[in-house]
Amino acid sequence: MTDRPTLRPPLPAPPTDRPAALTVTLAARAPSAVGTAEPDTVALPLVAAVARFALVFVLPVRLLWELFAAAGRLLGRYLLTPVGRFLRDWLAAPLVWALDRLVWRPLLWCADHLLWRPLRWVARNLVTPAARWTRRAVLDPARVASREMLSALGLRR
Repeated sequence: MTDRPTLRPPLPAPPTDRPAALTVTLAARAPSAVGTAEPDTVALPLVAAVARFALVFVLPVRLLWELFAAAGRLLGRYLLTPVGRFLRDWLAAPLVWALDRLVWRPLLWCADHLLWRPLRWVARNLVTPAARWTRRAVLDPARVASREMLSALGLRR
């Protein structure tokens, strides 16, 4: 840019001990224009080889993966979710309602009215009075007799 000399030395040349670049041989063909000739070999740098590998192998695999992922999202959004919602709203919910109203509530009513209420009545009106009578008729005289016997033997004051 300026005509002044620089203080830095020029950059060194690249080392020559590197491996040679990849080369590709082209098939012999007629020159495309008069007076021009294409070289038989073209140097293919490593970056170009990696890019070509990526374009040939990696890109199609990635595109297939994206296609499967998009198909899965669409399948879930437009098929599986509506089918699941339909089954829940129109099949499972009425079935649960029918089981509750037509099976469980009648069973609970039968268990309450035909089993527990009669058992409570029997316990309140038959078992409890019989137990009271047994206590008054058998246990109270036995307790009185045992007290008298113990006091007669002198074991009780």
